[in-house]
Amino acid sequence: MISQRFIRSCSLLMLTVAAVSQGATYHVGNSLTWDAMYRSLPSVGKSLPDRGYHIRCSMPLPYIWEHPTDVCTPSPAPYGMIAEALGNFDWDAVTLQPHFGSTLATDTSAIVSMIDLVRSRPGNAATPIYIYETWPQQPWGKYQTVWTTPVPDADGELMLQRRDYYTHLYHRVDALTDANLRYVPAGEVLYRLSEMVDAGTLPGVTRMSQFYRDDLHMSSLGQYVAGTTMFTALSKVHPSQLWVGTSPAVSVGMDSTEGVINQVIMDVLLDDPRSGMADFNNDGYVTNVDLALWQLGDMRADANLDGLVDGADFVVWQRAAVPGQPPLDVEIASVPEPSTWLLAMLSLVGFRAWRAAS
Repeated sequence: MISQRFIRSCSLLMLTVAAVSQGATYHVGNSLTWDAMYRSLPSVGKSLPDRGYHIRCSMPLPYIWEHPTDVCTPSPAPYGMIAEALGNFDWDAVTLQPHFGSTLATDTSAIVSMIDLVRSRPGNAATPIYIYETWPQQPWGKYQTVWTTPVPDADGELMLQRRDYYTHLYHRVDALTDANLRYVPAGEVLYRLSEMVDAGTLPGVTRMSQFYRDDLHMSSLGQYVAGTTMFTALSKVHPSQLWVGTSPAVSVGMDSTEGVINQVIMDVLLDDPRSGMADFNNDGYVTNVDLALWQLGDMRADANLDGLVDGADFVVWQRAAVPGQPPLDVEIASVPEPSTWLLAMLSLVGFRAWRAAS
């Protein structure tokens, strides 16, 4: 049977896709969200949208949902706190940060409730909702060991910053909503960097503690990682273009490190279909509609943000559209004209069109 998502994607082939506008983003979380977006990005480029936020220090999403007027830093006008903001404004993106004190079941419930509030406003029907993945505490042990420790997919499983927890949470939420669900893999970026630290291949960094300012929060260098991962995913602006003036990495004498970190951020985002980098038209699905934009050479199909629409971007699209499949052996120069290619794709009844976050 052909899925409703596939039918929907086919109907979109007849529509002209409008460019993504830059409006405003809203962020729900605690001090880790605050670190990533407001303390670590004081000189961020003008290409990014305006930002609203609801920050309740030390608390998880279920608490925030149940106590919508409790914040530890004022939420800016005109958006205000979560209850007023989510359902009363049109958003280009919303980020939600899980934290200690919740379980898989309670996190899932809170996130779905927040998504429903966002989408109660017609203008937010396709708004990307990002689950923001953070990182383990230092005292827990070696980063790679902690991050990859298995976590059961059980309702009562306590929230811990581990890869499995976020994966289970993402899939649970995805099963309960058809929202444009996405992902900010900051914890995974730090995992990749930890491997480089151990291998001695990350310039200027000899230990993971250099990314932290205490047991949990990020140093200036760590804030650069978290904030740049966040805003590269949200804006699809290359990390090197996000900054005006001196970034935290440069300010602490890590200018030679910055380019390496930027490449790791891009690699992680491109490897993870949930990031939305292959959703060229920003509709929440990775389908033949996005392939058509790539075939036309539309710059929205520049998945790796290198200024070119080429075979590398096609591979990103394919991995997201058909997860688990190896790249097709395609001669880029011989790819048929868009109409022929799309008709051929639509004739494949067995083709599975997957959403970017699948």
